[in-house]
Amino acid sequence: MATMSTATTTGPSPSAISISCAPASPASRNVRTWPQRVGERQDDIRALPSRLPGFAPPALDIRHLSDGEIGLRSPIPFPDHVELLTARMRVWASSRPAHPMIAERSPSGWNSVAYGQAWERTGAIAEGLLSLGLGADRPLLIGGEPSVDQALLRFAALRAGVPFVPLSPALFRHGAHERLKQIAGVVRPGLLVLSRACLDGCSPDLWAAEVETRVFGTPSFDALAKTGLSRLPVAERAIGLDDLAAIFLTSGSTGMPKMVMVTHRMISANQIGYELVWPWLTEGPPVILDWLPWHHTFGGNDNLHKAIWHGGTYHIDNGHPADPQGVARTVRNIIDIAPTVHLNVPKGLAAIVGMLESDAQFRARFFERLRVIFFAGAGLSPHIWNRLRKLVAEVNDARPHPVALVSGYGSTETGSTVSLVHFEIDHPHLVGLPLPGLDLRLVPEGDKTELRVRGANVTPGYWKDPERTTAAFDAQGYFRTGDAMKLTRRGDPVISLIFDGRVADDFKLSNGSWVSVGPLRLALLARLGDAVTDILVTTDGDRLGLVVMGSHDSAALTRITSGLRAHNAASPASTTRIARAICDARPLSPALGEINDKGQANMRLALQNRTPLVADLFADPVRTGVIDLTQDRRKAP
Repeated sequence: MATMSTATTTGPSPSAISISCAPASPASRNVRTWPQRVGERQDDIRALPSRLPGFAPPALDIRHLSDGEIGLRSPIPFPDHVELLTARMRVWASSRPAHPMIAERSPSGWNSVAYGQAWERTGAIAEGLLSLGLGADRPLLIGGEPSVDQALLRFAALRAGVPFVPLSPALFRHGAHERLKQIAGVVRPGLLVLSRACLDGCSPDLWAAEVETRVFGTPSFDALAKTGLSRLPVAERAIGLDDLAAIFLTSGSTGMPKMVMVTHRMISANQIGYELVWPWLTEGPPVILDWLPWHHTFGGNDNLHKAIWHGGTYHIDNGHPADPQGVARTVRNIIDIAPTVHLNVPKGLAAIVGMLESDAQFRARFFERLRVIFFAGAGLSPHIWNRLRKLVAEVNDARPHPVALVSGYGSTETGSTVSLVHFEIDHPHLVGLPLPGLDLRLVPEGDKTELRVRGANVTPGYWKDPERTTAAFDAQGYFRTGDAMKLTRRGDPVISLIFDGRVADDFKLSNGSWVSVGPLRLALLARLGDAVTDILVTTDGDRLGLVVMGSHDSAALTRITSGLRAHNAASPASTTRIARAICDARPLSPALGEINDKGQANMRLALQNRTPLVADLFADPVRTGVIDLTQDRRKAP
């Protein structure tokens, strides 16, 4: 049954509580007792999350610290021994050499490389990297879309102890040459490997003359592979868990992007954490189909490494949710493969939910072997969430192992996961419980609490950037995420962390009240539906205003105005009520850093780039094109 223990502790933690849910009788399984707090009854109870077959029981240790801080951690023990990811790859190459490791679509079908082949080829490429003098101080710079060749190069670099730095292909497509020069100047790579498309986007003077360039899919790349492994055995033996494995760039804004150091320990600890709370991953090799870009931690660190850690197969999805042709390719690939794991961001799920509802063949193949639908990276709208829940419920009625619809939270600096859902949830903004091996703190910031993290999969800092590194950690060594989190309240059906927006996005009105931008933006997106593509929330100090991405036509404006009036009627407080809105037909720009590949908006930068529009929004008298809702309040009784 659910148990609770409290203890008086020394130091900054006046009370502690351990909450867990183990198998028990149906009458007692969902009972949870809260810690005693000032003014609260000790017999206060609430429901625990329902268990999901194949997932670890929900469990949480809570400590109430000084100054209103709360400490959180999983009571699930984290192992003392941690393997390298490449050691796991070696095991699969030996025990299942013919099992496909990585696959990509070609005009003739799927081309795959098995674990045995991959081990041999990555060894030869690793030897080539070492022969060029690459190492910790001469990293490998990679630019290109996901491919089998890029996967082999990455794993070769991991085996050789050569840090790799993946760059967004968008930097090349959009001609961000100054940004690329900045990055290369800091990284000082020993080798650059690009796709043909990225090479075509380079200016002749982009790289230093001494930096050698190779191109995927050409003889120059093939020539990296060397026979006779003389250097590699020595290099592999010298790799330590805390050595640098990769450098992932943050999404970037107006300045130089942060270069997040990712160690071998971070990679392994992340996958161990998943294994401990999603033990079904160990029941058989997972089959993953993934479109997410590899220069982001979600796709290029978490998802790719998850397949290899468990000896599964990673299929590179050549589709994309941004256009109908890309969605059609994804649908075709799912029908081909029937994955066991679907890992996505909200815009990816939004792109396929309609097809799942309308196409019986696609729906059958999608769910045929599926164990989990996992989303992260941005907020999923309640509208899409409810449609997915309905589909999952219909499927689960007819199968012994239910499909789990779950989420999580992480960041590039936590390589990549902080919390995971491993129980049933009833709302898309719940991001689960701490990953085993991590210590979390909720620290008051204004009227919110910032999440701070310490543990095995947290970065040691930013590459060659001691000032930013120092600023990123507090005095106790916890990484400052900049994200607001809170726990679900007593009376809610589950115990979970809730994402509460970016601390930096929130602002205070002149009346002293804080505006919680993240939840407000999600509520408005849900209310306005497909009448808008995105929303920026701003203020003139007294009133709230919106810059709305979407159409200027009269039908769209009517829907937006009606939706905002309905929102104001339901949420009339000064911190939620919208006074004015203005439409902008321009979408958020990836080239300018306003939105990343996962659909996350950089609100401050996007507003800064629209300074004249924001000025028009709050100008008096009201400018043409501005939706003015201030009169509605004056007419209200």
